[in-house]
Amino acid sequence: MKIYQLLFLVCLFFSCSEYKTEIYKSTKKLELIDSVRIEIPYEFGFVSKVSSDGYLLAYSYIDELFYVLKSDGQIFSSFSARGEGPKEYSGILPFAGIHENKVFFLDHQNLYFFSLNGDFISVTAYNDPFVSSFGGIPDSELFLFSDGSFIIPNIHIGNLARQIDRIAILDTIPIWIKYDFSLKINSYERSQVGLVDKNSTFFSDLTFNNYKSKLIIIDRSIIQIPEIGKDLFKYDLKTPDQIEKIELDLPGFKSQKGLQEEKVTKENFRLFNQMSAESSFIGHFINLDSNSLFLTYSIKKLDNQSSGRNNANDSFISKFQGFYFDLASRTGFQVDLPLNGSDSFYKRLIYLGENKFLFLLQNELEKDFHIGLIYNLVDS
Repeated sequence: MKIYQLLFLVCLFFSCSEYKTEIYKSTKKLELIDSVRIEIPYEFGFVSKVSSDGYLLAYSYIDELFYVLKSDGQIFSSFSARGEGPKEYSGILPFAGIHENKVFFLDHQNLYFFSLNGDFISVTAYNDPFVSSFGGIPDSELFLFSDGSFIIPNIHIGNLARQIDRIAILDTIPIWIKYDFSLKINSYERSQVGLVDKNSTFFSDLTFNNYKSKLIIIDRSIIQIPEIGKDLFKYDLKTPDQIEKIELDLPGFKSQKGLQEEKVTKENFRLFNQMSAESSFIGHFINLDSNSLFLTYSIKKLDNQSSGRNNANDSFISKFQGFYFDLASRTGFQVDLPLNGSDSFYKRLIYLGENKFLFLLQNELEKDFHIGLIYNLVDS
């Protein structure tokens, strides 16, 4: 779509060693440059967080199909290989994505590769010793290296909130796990882990309802951020026990305080839900070009209509903010998001490269296609 055709959209949608981030307000902005039409008739979300050689992976909730899309929104292919056969992945599918013009899937038993057209290529055994159910859209936070090894976040760490011995075992719980292929057993096996840093939000006598993290890889370094925190933790693969903490001063971010409860139970879960409702969280965490990253987070404000009531019944409104961070200079920039920050764009934001982002709009009119808006991140 031409730029002049998009002018109305602009008016509509924009009304460990430690380092501390230097913040500059409103020196970066998202500038609308184009739109795309995606001919997927059902509700869907992006699996990929970053495009790979111009291709994106999406998943439709309704028809349970994976879609390989081009950056211009055109459908390249769609397929599903779910089943019980030797060339099919199981229903427990935590990770999927695109790597070197191949689609990968990691279930609790194997790592699969398919062509972009959906043709089977290979399968390699992998054993997850803590099998758990996994529904919804898979995550793309599986990072493959040229030597065949890969890193994934520990998806089971979310269960910590329900463990009484959580504090005693925190320093033994991996945040991320690296797997190498073993010729001896003809399977992938654990070769390296990154443990929770003692300066992390998680290291507390208090209990949180969320112990999950988000990961990116930059120059063989793993960058981790707790979903309920605002500090980065940088792990070097050569020396993973030497962790660098980088403080992010995210404007308006309200960290979880934690509760003096042994664990989350049926009796106290409402207290944890309330704590979560009034606290901020990290939404997207994306590796950009040139040693930089982009994240989104929520800012919570008390709903005026609930003001004056008992705190336990207070309701909060979420506004969403973007944040650009340069690792080299340790400087951060606030970035206003489309729709005036009213939409989290959960599973509907992807980085296209060259400072361009694709935001997928909600299909509120129930059309048989979706509209995506392309923004360029520029200096304001």
